[in-house]
Amino acid sequence: MTHEYHVSFIKQHFPTTSTLEVAASLNISVNRVRTIAKKHNVKKCNNYLSQLKKQLVINQRNWFESSIPSMKPTHIQEQLLFGSILGDGY
Repeated sequence: MTHEYHVSFIKQHFPTTSTLEVAASLNISVNRVRTIAKKHNVKKCNNYLSQLKKQLVINQRNWFESSIPSMKPTHIQEQLLFGSILGDGY
């Protein structure tokens, strides 16, 4: 594969595809893909970047929710909570 082929492939696929996938398709390193893209002023598409940001927020939310321990009180603990809430000392 020639350098011109790499450049044309990067110009076509880099804006809307992950850099890792482009590098794997061309069988070159991720850093080399970024270097060629920067040299030829090829940037990621704004729609692609906004999708990445949305996915990041979803992944962070899922991680946070999965890190919260589930609370399963015993029967006695449950009755103490109900008693405290009701205020009658049950």
